[in-house]
Parts: sequence; C-alpha cells; structure tokens
Amino acid sequence: MRLDGKTAPSDLQLKIVLHGTRPPLWRRLLLPSDTSLGTLHDAIQVAFGWHGGHLHLFTDEFGRGYGDAARLTDIDLGFGRGVGDEDTTALGDVLAEEGARLRYVYDFGDDWEHGITLEKTLPRPVGAERTVRCVGGRRADAPAEDIGGVSGLAEVLGFLDTPDGAFDGPYGELVAELRAAGYDPAAFDRDAITARLAEVTPDTVSGKAKPPAGDRSGRGGVRRLTAEDVALCTCGQCGVGDPVDAGVDGPAEDVPVLRPVTLAPQEDLVAAVRGVPLFDAALRLAAWCHEGRQVTAGRVLRPALAREAVEELQLWKLAGHDSPYADAVARSRALKSLRSAKDVAVLDDPWWLAVDGEMITIRGGRASGGAATDFTGEDLLEFWAATMGDLLEEIGETGVLDGWHGELGELTAEIADGLVGLLYDAPDDAWVDGDDLRAKARERGENGPEFDLFRALFAASFRALGEGLALLGAVEYESGDGDDSAEETLRTLLNAVVGQKPGGSGTLPSASDWSRDDRRGDRMRLTPLGRYGLRAYLMECGVPAPCSVSTPKRTPALCSKGSWATPPRSCAGRSKGGWNTARRQMPR
Repeated sequence: MRLDGKTAPSDLQLKIVLHGTRPPLWRRLLLPSDTSLGTLHDAIQVAFGWHGGHLHLFTDEFGRGYGDAARLTDIDLGFGRGVGDEDTTALGDVLAEEGARLRYVYDFGDDWEHGITLEKTLPRPVGAERTVRCVGGRRADAPAEDIGGVSGLAEVLGFLDTPDGAFDGPYGELVAELRAAGYDPAAFDRDAITARLAEVTPDTVSGKAKPPAGDRSGRGGVRRLTAEDVALCTCGQCGVGDPVDAGVDGPAEDVPVLRPVTLAPQEDLVAAVRGVPLFDAALRLAAWCHEGRQVTAGRVLRPALAREAVEELQLWKLAGHDSPYADAVARSRALKSLRSAKDVAVLDDPWWLAVDGEMITIRGGRASGGAATDFTGEDLLEFWAATMGDLLEEIGETGVLDGWHGELGELTAEIADGLVGLLYDAPDDAWVDGDDLRAKARERGENGPEFDLFRALFAASFRALGEGLALLGAVEYESGDGDDSAEETLRTLLNAVVGQKPGGSGTLPSASDWSRDDRRGDRMRLTPLGRYGLRAYLMECGVPAPCSVSTPKRTPALCSKGSWATPPRSCAGRSKGGWNTARRQMPR
C-alpha cells in the first residue's frame, strides 16, 4: 500500500462511526494510503468537531495499540506491551484489506469510541494532489466535549428535542447556547467539513522519520497535549489536579486472536437485512409515512392510523401463532378496542426501529418517511449491526431470561457469552447443537441435583438466545423435541433443589421428563449476516477478530469454564438502554 516506487499511489476510503450514537453519527473520509495514523487522528478530530485536548489511542484487529507514544509512556492502558508510534505507522499498513477495522478512542474520561472500517482502496490519478477529504456522513458534529460521553450527548440532544426543556440541569447552559445558535443535530455539511480538512496536510510515512520533538501544534493546527495535560486531568469529571485515569483499557496480553472469518459481499448482507421481517416492516412503515402521518404527543401513530397500518401493511404477520393478532376475528376485535399504538407490539417494535434508524423522522406532530430505496445499503447494514450489538449488550448486563436476578441472572449471562463464543468459533455453516453439549457434559461424569438444575438453566438459556437472535436474522434456529415450557420446568426445578420460588408453579418433573436422551435438542448456527454483526460487536469491544485469508496462531475462543476469555459484555463505550425490540420479544 505504501508509495515505494513499486506500488501505485492510492487513497483509502474509510467509514468512521461514533459508537453508541442513535441515530448513528459517522463520516466517510478519503486519505492517502501512505500517510500516517497520526494524520488520521487529526482528520478525525476535524471531521467530528473535537478540540484535540485529550489523549487518544488506536487499536487494530490483532489488539496492537498505536498512539502518541511519547505521551502514553506513563499511562497504564492494559496492554502489557508498548504502544506503536502513530506518526511512523502508515495507514495502509494497518488497514491492508477491504473490511479491515480500527478502533479509535478519544478522551479516556468520556471514552468517545470510533469504529473505523476500510471500505475501498481507490487508485489516485497520476499527478493528483494528496489531500484529506470528506465524501459522506450523517449528523452534525458532537456539540461539546467533557459531557460524559455518548450518554451525556444523548441527554443534551434529548433536551434539544423537548420544547421548552428544563435548563436547570448540568447541561442547561450548553442547551441554551445550542438553541440560541440554531444547532440542528440532523444537519450534515460535507463541503464545510472538507474545507476544514484542507488545513490537515497529510504526511508521507517513510518508516524512519519522526516529527520534531518540539512540534506541539501537530499537523493541520490540531492541538497536541503538553506534559502538563498528561499529568493533570482535563476530562472535566475527576477534577483538575487529580491524576489521569486512563478509562479505556487496551486488550490484555492473553486476549485470544479469534479465527479469521470470511464475510459475505456487502450487497448480500444488505439484502439479508431487508429480508429480516422486523426490518422489512420498519422499511415498509417508512414508505407508508412518505407523505406524513399524524402522531400523538407520545410520538406514536394515532389509534385510527395504527389500526390502518397493522391491516394495510399486514404487520400482524410479525405476531406469533398464539397472539390474538394471528387470527383475523380476534385481530379485528383487538384493533377495534385499541386506545394507543403502544399497546400493539407488532406495530410498536418496527415503529421505534424505524424512528431510531431515522427511516422515520417526527417533527411538528407528523411522522415522515421515505421509500425503502431511500435508505442506502451501508447505512442499513451498520444500523442492523448496532441493533444486534445492543441486544448482546443487554443480555450481558441482565442475563438472557427475564426476571432472573442476582447470581442466577449472572449465570445466564455467562451461559449466553459462552454460546456466543461457540457460535463464532464454529466453522462456517456448522451447527451448535444442544445434544453435543449435553453429551460432553455426560462424558465429564458430572451429575447431581445442582448439575441437573444447571442443565435445565442451560437449556432454557440456549432457547431464549437462539430465538432472540433469530428475530434479527443473526442465526438459523431449530427447536428440538423438548417441552416448550423449558423456563417453567426450570422454575420448578429451582424450587425443588434450592427452595427458591422465583415464579411459576407446578410439580417437580422427573429427569426423564426434561432430559431424555431420545429427544432431539435445540440447535442454531450463525448466518452470514450474524457473523458480520458478531464480528463488528467483538471489534467494538476490543476483542481482536480479524477478517483475512491469513491464519494466525489459533487460540481457543473459550476459556476452561466455557465462557469467553474476554467476555463480550466487558464492552465499554456502547450505548446503554438502546433499542430493545428483540430483547422484549424473547420468550418469557
């Protein structure tokens, strides 16, 4: 990739997404392949409106870190090894293949995390100027730093979106200033960003040269940290004068590099997203709102329009067989008595999915959308991946079964983590089979009431996870011959074994009733879409998950206890409380 007399000059097209933002805030930039990661840092600062006053760090797919090495020397980043110098590392050497990713974190207090993906390598015409340009994006720059990261940003934007919102909170002054300035979070000005990027002069990496030690201004006028900045906190949270707390951990030395996976072509993945019933319903709702539809103060369709949408778009097909909406007579009766669109899951779920993804915008009491073809494939794919990530994050925090708290809730989260690891580590198109897992447990000779309880807990968690991921098209899931009331059986077992009553009733079943060897167990496997989404989630969590034809030294994805060596639920910087449709629809 580097310009060395043998390789033609090229530019890299990068998509950079600020993780955790809903709707997603992102930029598409073009940079020379032979410029440095330091130039990319400066470009990100300019493109997102950051001020350059905090520390930052790049992490590649193999867990290697890059940054301003001189400034990071005394900061514990959790790597257990040195950090590469961003100013002597060529961008094309780190992002060597289309689909390669980088993680960039700015401000170790607020943890603004950006996901960087190499979309294309473009030949540069002979004699063309080496520049940094913005060629696409979405949403306005983040309006401020030191506001608590993406959660603080969401609060600020929430106040802006609320007429006459309160001004007595911690963001009151900022909200007032933004309103006075006419700040529009949905506005995106590509030409203005490119004009600012003209101040960033891309360097050429020779692999030897380093910037002068006294150069504290950096490239393009972006402010470099001083020694005083490193010694004192500037995040606005822990107070000036307190020691810096590097809140972003790099990967530990024992983090496994997972097997390289091959991803399906983007057009196939986008087609798969459009084929997911929930996303298809959201796109059709957006098209249905093309000319505008009236909404209530709660930002949902008025009851009469809700009835019309359910019938006209056949949204009732999203309901299960036991739902009143699956039967025409019962559906007509339920819709006739409808008082709020929020009461109809088959409408409420795709509605908020469309609103969160900006397929539908709500202003002045009207919801407006566009045709399904108005939403570009890459945006739809990124939004799908973020939705899957939100589901996995929710499961990691609360467990995979509803209403199970404390140690049991944590255990279901550990089980889900282990199953996610097995799914990713399995060869393409291979099933993760409940029967195989049961047989392995039997080979170890484990038995007893407590182990019986764990097996029942595992079976219920396996089913809940499989059905939840299947709602997003992330897995193919096939239920076995077992009783559909797996969770009810689990509750009665728990009551009998440990004397707890977390809910449910019934008589304790015998072992032959719930774990007979002649019953076929549940099984699931990742779809190509699920593999893409899970890899994106792992990368966001800082777990090295390469996409390459090369084969690094293989490390098992599971630790001896069956959970991820670095659990995905350790992921930092993700949004909390994001869209939870699939989570809500999981079997209870």
